[in-house]
Amino acid sequence: MMKKATLLFRLAGGILLFSLFAAPAPAEPGRSSESPAAPAAKEAAGRRDILVEIFLAPERKNEAAAVKKEFEALSITKVRPQVFRKGHPPRNIGFGKEIPADVARQAIQLALKYNDGIEFLLPEKRLAAHYIGIGVSIFDEAFQFPVSPEELKRISDPSLTDDQFHQLYREMTDKPPRINH
Repeated sequence: MMKKATLLFRLAGGILLFSLFAAPAPAEPGRSSESPAAPAAKEAAGRRDILVEIFLAPERKNEAAAVKKEFEALSITKVRPQVFRKGHPPRNIGFGKEIPADVARQAIQLALKYNDGIEFLLPEKRLAAHYIGIGVSIFDEAFQFPVSPEELKRISDPSLTDDQFHQLYREMTDKPPRINH
């Protein structure tokens, strides 16, 4: 029994020593251990979590494949274009709190192109973190906040960081519901 225990300890020690010496050397200070393609790969991997739902007017149903391709060019693979059954879908857009600003700006451009404009923003706090909704009818009108062309221009500013974009977006949408009396 003692020989088995000694053998196990030696094996465990050998594995530990091997793992210590076989581990990659730490990067030099100021140098990244990642390859130049690593940040782009991480960005693309993070974007795979994003879900886009876009409702198209019936007359645009043939453009569903084009919409998917435009989002896939941004490394977003979960795209669900749907055709609004009757009439025109709401001219709204909403972003979850984890949507990168550059993706949001592109989604705004696609909403302007495929949904004939944006008149309302949806509240970030009521959306899943990795969600983009375009032309969705999941919200009562009281929870859709009017947005002017000037405000859309401000939120589409390419100099905004992710944090700045979401701060501005929350300022535009974090309001009490619009209740008509």
